[in-house]
Amino acid sequence: MKKLLLVATVATLALAGQASASVVGAGSRLMIDTFDTPALPSVEVYRVGVGNQNAGGTTQATPSDQIIGDYRTTDTNYVSGNLGGNTAVVAGVFAYSSDSGTKIRSSVTWDANGAGLGGKNLLQGVSDVSKGAFTFDILSIDQGEVILGLVLRDTFGQTTTVSGNNLIQGDDQRVSFSSFSNAAFNWGSVDSIQLNVTQSANAVDLTLDNIGVVTPIPAAIWLFGSGLGLIGLSKKRKKGQALVAA
Repeated sequence: MKKLLLVATVATLALAGQASASVVGAGSRLMIDTFDTPALPSVEVYRVGVGNQNAGGTTQATPSDQIIGDYRTTDTNYVSGNLGGNTAVVAGVFAYSSDSGTKIRSSVTWDANGAGLGGKNLLQGVSDVSKGAFTFDILSIDQGEVILGLVLRDTFGQTTTVSGNNLIQGDDQRVSFSSFSNAAFNWGSVDSIQLNVTQSANAVDLTLDNIGVVTPIPAAIWLFGSGLGLIGLSKKRKKGQALVAA
């Protein structure tokens, strides 16, 4: 899209995402965040610019019973360029946008505002790690230019990561637990989850919704990269590219 984030545009995109939102732990899908915060103003914007280069960016902890651990912490920082950018939660959607000629970076952390999730079981009773996957709805993306990464920590101090830059637009995009680094990570005792958004080009945009975990993975799937990686499952059966463990 290569332009400033327009709140009205994101609010329009949010309508489809809100329809599939559900409460934390509903059914076999454990919701990490629906980005619905009814108790707060409908727009939360975290703006950074050149002046924030050495100021640590902007950080906001947001409480909601629609978030795992009841809090999300959003941190947005300036990286390079003459202007800036912002992340926002608008009408139930998370949006990321950098200005022309500019790069920013953002992270969203779910760890109960620093207290930790207390050993959350993301396997939901499934013993086979390969049966689990993160799932999220990508409403729009500058494909190949937005880099998404996930970093998890368990209660024993182990961390595991995955990242990729060729994700596609579509509902129910999936990242298999098997694609993450560190086989010693304990998926049954997770203490924090972090989503990192960075960019390989200037002026990029991303909007997404409904981050969660599903187990087991349905039989009708596509699994890329030697049996590991992103499962590109959407309503239109579009294929995604593999995420690579970092």
